[in-house]
Formats: sequence, structure tokens, C-alpha cells
Amino acid sequence: MDLSKSPIQHLWHKINVSHHHHGICVPLSALRQNPMSQLGSFFDLITLIDWCKDAGFNIIQLLPLNDTDKDPSPYNALSAFALHPIYISTTHLPIVATQNDVSNFSSSIQNKKINFLEVLTRKLTTLKKYFQEHFPSIQKKEEYPHFLQQHNWLKSYAIFKVLKDQYMGKSWKKWQENSQNIEHLYHKYEQEANFHIFLQYIAFQQLQYIKNYANNKQILLEGDIPFLVGMESADVWAYPENFDKDTFVGAPPDMFNEKGQNWKSPPYQWETMRKNNFSWWKQRFSIAASFYHMCRIDHIIGFYRVWKIPRHGKSNEGYFQPQQPIQALQQGESLLTSLLHSSSLFPIGEDIAHQIRHIQQSLIALAIPGTRILLWQKQENSFLPYKEYPPCSLTTISTHDTEPLIEWWHNHPNYVDQFCIFKNWKRDRLLSLERRQQILYDSHHTASLFHINLLQEYLHLEPALQSFPIGRERINLPGTISDDNWMYRCPCLTQDLYQPNFMKKIEKILS
Repeated sequence: MDLSKSPIQHLWHKINVSHHHHGICVPLSALRQNPMSQLGSFFDLITLIDWCKDAGFNIIQLLPLNDTDKDPSPYNALSAFALHPIYISTTHLPIVATQNDVSNFSSSIQNKKINFLEVLTRKLTTLKKYFQEHFPSIQKKEEYPHFLQQHNWLKSYAIFKVLKDQYMGKSWKKWQENSQNIEHLYHKYEQEANFHIFLQYIAFQQLQYIKNYANNKQILLEGDIPFLVGMESADVWAYPENFDKDTFVGAPPDMFNEKGQNWKSPPYQWETMRKNNFSWWKQRFSIAASFYHMCRIDHIIGFYRVWKIPRHGKSNEGYFQPQQPIQALQQGESLLTSLLHSSSLFPIGEDIAHQIRHIQQSLIALAIPGTRILLWQKQENSFLPYKEYPPCSLTTISTHDTEPLIEWWHNHPNYVDQFCIFKNWKRDRLLSLERRQQILYDSHHTASLFHINLLQEYLHLEPALQSFPIGRERINLPGTISDDNWMYRCPCLTQDLYQPNFMKKIEKILS
């Protein structure tokens, strides 16, 4: 397939198809700039961009950065558009900068996990003081009213945040106010709403600066656009016509969850959105394009079909909508073609669900790279030869929702036996440093054009950079509520990645 003549050829023209692209994936929250650092912020990406450039990577993939309020899960956002203020770098505020970023405090030295709520509380306290002192001056800047004019979602989002606080976090279904008269509510809560708008103004400025810095270093930033939004989001409250609030989206029973899953998110009213020329979705892509060059589209198969669950039903009582495969293909191809035709974001699809071979083939026909997890790529009783991976794909060893390599090797002896046969290796109980390095090398030398792994997959190459035991490297265990989910922190400082031995091993893997 000639990718430069594909349905999204205008996006492929921005990506050099004459060579492969290599990158790392990391949650921004996991980055550490100094020993006191508790949680990464936007400007912590500067050092990571520099290191990637020097190490030979050209992509940094970030997990979603949307506002999730007090929830550390980046996939449970209160807004499809707003950035989380927890990532604002308080040392890079306009007018006057504080001396220390409030994500740094002494208690974090003893913590191997992120204290998300404590960081958020401290940061908002500092930002509120800054807002009270400097907002009158910032409001007069030419850029500020321009920012408001560009983003028509800001007032409804800000009012939603204000009311969420007023009602002590209760569901919007229990509020007396609704979204039909935003201007009236804005005038009523103007000062409180302006604080949340101000936070978005600062956050957007900072992340746009980071993208410009990455441009100068020829590093591609890849964002993450979740397919769904939560029922308790500002989007469902402000744009109820876009959502079916009588059902939830989830997943049918499978080998990983025999009862199925209920994600408690509402399906989209596609026909209503079509009448508005998909303006809500196009705005999502447009805003993301101001921060990123590429985007991972989480659960991209949702554009083709969703597992609908009755509001009071069980997960296994759901049904696919559309039900017929041909209708699902027509819907998905129509939606994706329409949305990506007007976008400047290069897409990578998360298409790792089971029994969707026909959808994966459709994505290839649309020239949208899908995701191939190296440890899952099997044909019958053997692993798929690396040369048989489709070029229009991304190879990875693991994702934020799966086990890192060392856990997989420890937990799945039967699969490891098959993989060792595939590699013509003698089976060893422990994964050696040499074999870890070989598997990382393999992941960067499949026929895929894109190769991205979690940063922690590389850290075990250098013992001085990795101190966590097995089980502490995983970012999230889907379908569970745990204090360990979304709490991963890099065990080393970002600048420590420059250790000479580590850099040589990375060079060998990418060569």
C-alpha cells in the first residue's frame, strides 16, 4: 500500500515514511526532575525531549493530560478539552515566578508512589494566591480575550467546576442549575469561574511552549485521545444532546473478564453529531493538534461499534451497536474519514481487542496504524515473525494497561515457553539482562513503521536506574480500583538517563 496516497495522505506527508520511528511512552506524572519531586509538570518534559534527541528517539508518547480533578486516572476526565492544572509548572508562570514548584515537598522522599491529592491541593492553593494577585494584569493582555474567543467550551467547563465544588462533588443530576443559561451562571459566579478559565489559559500556554521546543529538537509529541467521556463530565452536562444517557458503554465477557466490563460512559448520538458536522469531535482534534503532532486514539474500535449495556443491566447483558459487521465497518470508516480529513494530527489506533480482525484490516485500508503488542502477536501455536507485522502499525512490548515485560515473563510460563521456542532460546526462570535487551531490540526492528515502549521497559538495562521490585512497574490494572493504579513514578531522575552505559545500550537497541 502506498501510504502517501492513502485516505489520510495529507497526514502521512507529515511523517517521513522512508525510515522507522522510535519512541518512548511515559505518564507525565511519573517524571522526576529532582529528588524532592512528587509529580511531573509540563516543563519537566524539556529534559526528556533533550534526552530523547540525544539517545536517538524521535517520539514521546504521553498518556492523557485532561482534567480529572481528584482522580489520578487520566482516562476519567471531567472534560474532553481542559488540561489538568496539576501539571502547571509554577516556576514558569508569567509576570512573577515562585521559587519552588509546589509539586516538590520533603515528604515525597519516603514515597515510591505519587501522592496525587496532596500535590493537587498544594498546587491549587499556590495558583489561587497567584490568580488573586496577578489576574487583573493578565486579563488585560491581548492574548487572554483571544484565548476566550478561540474556546467556546471554556465558560461551561468553568461553571461546571464551580458547581461541582458548590455541591461538594455530587452528581450534576442532583444540581438545581442546568447548562441552558451559561451566561447567567457565569455572571453569578464570575470570579470563581475566571479562576478555572485562567488555569486553562496558563496550562495551554505552557504545553504549547513545550510543543514548540519539541519542534526545534525534531521530536514528535504524541498525545492520547480517549474515545469516551465520563457520564459525570462537563461535556455530558453541557452538551446532553450528543450522548445517549439511557445506556452505558463497556466490554463483553472475554478471556480477561468473564463477567464483562461496564465503563459507565454514555454512547454517542452519532446522528445528532452528524447534523452539527461533528463539531464537538473536530474541536477535540483541533485542540489536541495545538499540543501534539500525533495522537493515540484510545479504543478506536468504538468508532465502528460499541458494547451497549442497559442502564440497570449487567455487563454481560449488553449488545453490539451496530450489530451487523458490515454496518460497523461502514460506520467506522465514515466517521474516521470525516474526522481525520479535517485534522492535522497523525493517528495511531489502539485496536488490541480480541476478535476484531475485520476492523484491523479496515484501519490498514484507511492507513491508520494499529497497535501490535509484541508479546501477544501469535499465529496458532507460534509467535508471528517480525517481518510479517504490517508496516502500517506500531510495535510495543507493553502498554499502561498490560504487564511490563519482566512481569509477563514471571507470570505466564506457558507463553514464555512458546516465546523461547520462537526465539530458539533455552527456557530460563529469570529474564536475563541480555534477553531483555534482545527483546527490546526486536521491538524496534519489526516491519512496523512505529516502535514505542514504556520508559520503564528500558530502565532495567541499567541497574542503577531501576530499584523497584516485580509488580511495581505496572501503571494500571484494568477493571480494578487500587491505590497502586496510576501511581507509578520513575525510580530515577530524568537527567540520570544520561548515564554513559545506559546511553550505549539504547544506541545498540536502536541501531
